[in-house]
Amino acid sequence: MNRMTPIFAAGLAVAIASCSPEAPARKSAAPSAPPASAAANAPPGAPAAPGLSANLINAAVPTSATPGPPAANGAAAAADPALIRVEVLLDRAGFSPGVIDGLAGSNAAHALAAFQDHARLPAKGGLDPATWAALAKDARPVVQPYTITAQDVAGPFAPDVGEDFVKLAALPRGPLYTSPEEALAERFHMSQPLLKALNPGADFTKAGTVILVAAPGAAPLAKGQVARIMVSKAKEQVSAFDADGRLLAVYPATVGSTERPSPHGRHKVKGVAFDPPYVY
Repeated sequence: MNRMTPIFAAGLAVAIASCSPEAPARKSAAPSAPPASAAANAPPGAPAAPGLSANLINAAVPTSATPGPPAANGAAAAADPALIRVEVLLDRAGFSPGVIDGLAGSNAAHALAAFQDHARLPAKGGLDPATWAALAKDARPVVQPYTITAQDVAGPFAPDVGEDFVKLAALPRGPLYTSPEEALAERFHMSQPLLKALNPGADFTKAGTVILVAAPGAAPLAKGQVARIMVSKAKEQVSAFDADGRLLAVYPATVGSTERPSPHGRHKVKGVAFDPPYVY
């Protein structure tokens, strides 16, 4: 499991869930298929699971249903190529759906609703034809080849102690990842299961290995000076605005809990910490 990055603002400790196990949406209504330029063949030497190829994902068009929580049937769901594409396009647009995994969940529904609000689209959370048309203007492939480098596999890596907070607290400050696989998944905003599904049998510890990865966004929605942060527990989301009210960034977040509820109201930001210390 990838680590979460804590962000401290407005007196609130908000754990940004860019690596949360939650993720988007069910397949949804859409208009015509994307341009042929959106489809790209898998590169030579890059493995892909049957039914989950680069071609299929890059050309996938959502056809039914709406983003939302997965069915609670206990069965392990397979990644949906159309949902992978929707998640990557939302990420590129600056509306983070959380981890890209192609599975149903609430994070993408919230990201989609924020995208629709920003684009002044009538739907709120449902992937209707107008919303898909707006997202699909970006026809670039959403899955890309990547060659693992010597630096990727060099480490150092931390021992994998699972979710044992006592053992996590005892780890020395330094490496965030337990393996090259975990680091690669984090870099490309993906879940480790999706990384494995795209690259069955791949050796993630070997430099020179060609793998398939997501091609997400590299920057927030817009550049600017953050003047206001809005934390919404109902939307499980953090939004950043400039002094003119322009939306700069949207991220999914874990906001409070039953044991430690978040405060309500307006708060003043007294300081900004980059890579702040995190105490278990």
